[in-house]
Amino acid sequence: MTSSTRTFESNRLVASDGLVQTVHGSWLTLAQSVRWLSFWAAIALPLLSLSALYLGESGLFLVLLGVQLLALRVGHDYTNTDQ
Repeated sequence: MTSSTRTFESNRLVASDGLVQTVHGSWLTLAQSVRWLSFWAAIALPLLSLSALYLGESGLFLVLLGVQLLALRVGHDYTNTDQ
């Protein structure tokens, strides 16, 4: 293996590590955004659910209830990191 081949391989590994860190950071940002959205959806959905129940839309009420339960599960681990 020549010196230029070793240098090329080293550069490729460094670039690969940078790509892995970028993808990992993007994944964490996406996961935090989904948790944030789910947390606030779980708070807001009861208002829509009560409105649907008041209007007699029992099917819509059940769908919103299911979505709220899913949002509660996904948004449960949300913590505000801006403090």
